[in-house]
Amino acid sequence: MSDEIKFEGKFLKVIKTDHWEWVQRKGCTGACVIVPLTANNELVLVEQYRYPVKANCIEFPAGLVADIDKEETPQLSAQRELLEETGYQAVSMSSGEAMYSSAGLTDELTTVFVAYGCEKVAEGGGDDTEDITVHVVPLEEIYDWIHKMRGEGKAISSNIFYGLNFVKDYQ
Repeated sequence: MSDEIKFEGKFLKVIKTDHWEWVQRKGCTGACVIVPLTANNELVLVEQYRYPVKANCIEFPAGLVADIDKEETPQLSAQRELLEETGYQAVSMSSGEAMYSSAGLTDELTTVFVAYGCEKVAEGGGDDTEDITVHVVPLEEIYDWIHKMRGEGKAISSNIFYGLNFVKDYQ
């Protein structure tokens, strides 16, 4: 079984092996997803336009690991992304759970962190390539709020649902 690169762009490679094709990210070692909880038991979520689904998408903050600093760990990436995207910092963070978000599509390993005691310390909104809106939603209202967002035509990322399972495990 040999890999053949079918396409290589600035950020992605499409690879074919015998009977399968998949996507591989370039310039990073994986991804991180952060499930931010405030001291008032609120979740901090982000909304941004996602080109593949042609819609604004509701998500937990997330980002690439070691895309800027090649020595950066998943936890340091999670702390950086949380602050950059939301303007929040965590008092503490879980040790992280690694998983594949779509093993049939990509070899990208995503590490999920629960961030506790999050407090607003900066503006947030992402870097100069992003246009992020921050939402703070009481945990007990999250499913109704997601339903409302879906009704408004927003795409809903699956990272919300697996992130909520981690909240249950770590509370």
